[in-house]
Amino acid sequence: MGFAFATPLWLAALGVLLPLVWLYLRTRRRPPAMVSSLVVWRAIAEPVAARRRPVLPLLFFVQAALIVASVLALAQPFTRRALPPGPARDAVIVLDVSASMQARADGGTRFALARDAAQERARELGRSGLRLTVIAAGLQPQVVGTQLDGEAAARLIGTLEPRDTGGNLTAATEIAASQAGASGSIDVFTDVATDGLVMSRDARALSTVHRFGTGGDNVALAGVRVLSNPFEPLARTRAIVNVRNLAQDARTVEVRIAPLADDASPGAITRSATIAPGATEVLSVDGFTWSGPFRVTLSPPDDFALDDTIYGVVPAPTPLRILLVTEDDALQRGVEGLARSLGSVEVRTLVPVQYQPASDVGITVFDRFAPSLPPPGNAVYLAPPRGNADVTVAGPAPRARFAEQRAHPLTRGVANADTLLGDGMVSLAAGGPLKPVLLGRADGREVPLVLAGEVGGRRVVATAFPLRAGDLRNADALPTLVFAINLLRWLAPSPGEAPLTRLAGERLRAGFPDASPIARIEGPDGTRELAPASEITLERAGAYRAHGANGPRDLLVSFIDPAESDVARPLFAPPAPPPVRASEPDPSTVTTWQELPWVRELLIAAVAAMLLEWLVVAWSGPRARRREAARGSGLSASEVGR
Repeated sequence: MGFAFATPLWLAALGVLLPLVWLYLRTRRRPPAMVSSLVVWRAIAEPVAARRRPVLPLLFFVQAALIVASVLALAQPFTRRALPPGPARDAVIVLDVSASMQARADGGTRFALARDAAQERARELGRSGLRLTVIAAGLQPQVVGTQLDGEAAARLIGTLEPRDTGGNLTAATEIAASQAGASGSIDVFTDVATDGLVMSRDARALSTVHRFGTGGDNVALAGVRVLSNPFEPLARTRAIVNVRNLAQDARTVEVRIAPLADDASPGAITRSATIAPGATEVLSVDGFTWSGPFRVTLSPPDDFALDDTIYGVVPAPTPLRILLVTEDDALQRGVEGLARSLGSVEVRTLVPVQYQPASDVGITVFDRFAPSLPPPGNAVYLAPPRGNADVTVAGPAPRARFAEQRAHPLTRGVANADTLLGDGMVSLAAGGPLKPVLLGRADGREVPLVLAGEVGGRRVVATAFPLRAGDLRNADALPTLVFAINLLRWLAPSPGEAPLTRLAGERLRAGFPDASPIARIEGPDGTRELAPASEITLERAGAYRAHGANGPRDLLVSFIDPAESDVARPLFAPPAPPPVRASEPDPSTVTTWQELPWVRELLIAAVAAMLLEWLVVAWSGPRARRREAARGSGLSASEVGR
């Protein structure tokens, strides 16, 4: 432990003590006084006593202590404390298990070459008597073993396999630096160049990077999106496939979409494209005669096979059943006409007095009516009255002006939303699960025009305005038509056990709000049992089977990662600087004034007050003495001043 000052130059300020001592020890002369005669003074004069030894008052020591404390505060004293001993600091091996390590290299894969080299390095370090720590640098780095000898570390490294996710070498090397300490070493086995690694200075000083695999040609499937209308026939469904060429020259590729259950099905659809280097081609695929999960494959093979397969789902057309509760015959005709134009939509109409909740209805539309009990399924309330648990209505409202349109599936493609407004509006109260989608202004305040959200697993929409029946039959009233179609699309129930689509590296929750929780999954990772509240990371791409209380469902995990797909790493990189190792751990620095907040400021304030007192005394003392002398002699202050 040592003691020092962070800013020792402030110690020179102790020189202020010298004028302070002089002020207290200087000889003070009495001021002259005017008298009429000195006879009396001479008669009573006493012999001059010997000069007394000067005595410093208590105030001097108080002021001196304040000055010394303030100077020490500005100099910032600190102590050096040795770090407590931690675990043994030896060698750390970091093996990159990210997806790009699966690229082909020298007749095998980059990962196989890196793993073999890491095992050999572990045995070499073990023969030197060092203990080893092994870290798998995946999306979430994992310390898989500590305090191992060479052979045990080599066996553990041999069990590691690459994952279908990105990697986090920055976090892995920081963990390695904390394990190795200042006198340890870190060996990183990866396909990333040294200058491409983001590391702290301490981690870089300890690290030696062993690189495997440079270059490589790859064409990747960068995504698939299915465009389907649940109200239209299957033949009008389209799939949009993005293909990116990461090779150095143009490539001609073939994209094939086939049902997952029967890859050799005659219904498979094939498209070909020639893609320039670094370009992305968007392929539109239609003509589907089947529905359900499918696999997209890319050929011919390249240096990175993982991104040559992705998955998607063509939803099966499902008839939509609508229950319309209204007394407006014109609105009934408008909704039925819209249903006929959409396709597989059935509409049943009741007047409010006939309404009874029905479980076989997909959407219930309440026109200026609200039942006392909410329906069991999805519902929309058009200008509802008071008295319903789904939506709170304050009462009738004056006609509002449109103010704001927020991003939501209900408002997608809706332009000139102010044309939706009209007479018969009500005042909705936002709150709870229902959030404003359209906002307006009335009487100088903001009011919600459309509320949407989920209530108890049901989708609910409430509008402050009724739909005008004439606009549903008028092709020129686009805002009303688009809003009505969006309303039906968003409220249309989806099958609870439909296939799930995810990306590799995503987190998967076992529980779902609209379906039974997953109890077990089977797939490329093997079989895993899940609790209702479990959450796992999907580290392998492929087709899984997720089993729940209502039976199995498909879980389709695709690998889409542009950074990992770009396997053409730079061929050359500048050499890494030689490691610089410290002989001992750096001691921690603890500033005394960090442990005593506000003390320095209080001391400085006290010294400032003391200096102010000196200035006041220095300024007022001579003037006061001159005034006293003037009073004793009978002269005016102005005369004394002369």
